[in-house]
Amino acid sequence: MFFKSRRFDGGRADVSPLAGSNDHYGQVGSFRRPPSLESSAALREQEVVGQTIAELQLLLDLDEQCQQAARELKLQQLVLMRERNAYLKKLREIEGLCEARAWTDEQRNERELELLSLLKEILYSEEAAPF
Repeated sequence: MFFKSRRFDGGRADVSPLAGSNDHYGQVGSFRRPPSLESSAALREQEVVGQTIAELQLLLDLDEQCQQAARELKLQQLVLMRERNAYLKKLREIEGLCEARAWTDEQRNERELELLSLLKEILYSEEAAPF
């Protein structure tokens, strides 16, 4: 048979005329580089691929760190919202208690009236408004 087949480079078949000639640069009529140039090009390509893989791994690690930080922040936010809601509930209870007494109660002594007045002032003060 005029064409011979041999396998190289990971199993791809190379079919070319006069395969197996004694030409040290490859097969006759092929455009392959000399082995020394071919191996240095392959090394450079492996280096580039290795660097790309390393960069990709760094980016994947950074992504995982960002996702972990986002999960932690979300958890902190939920804890703070729960705490805020608990304090708001207590403030509503205090406000309801004071409103039930109409903020003044003739049956209370002067100190209790001062306390009710102070609570009203604190609850309705605009100085401590968050915005």
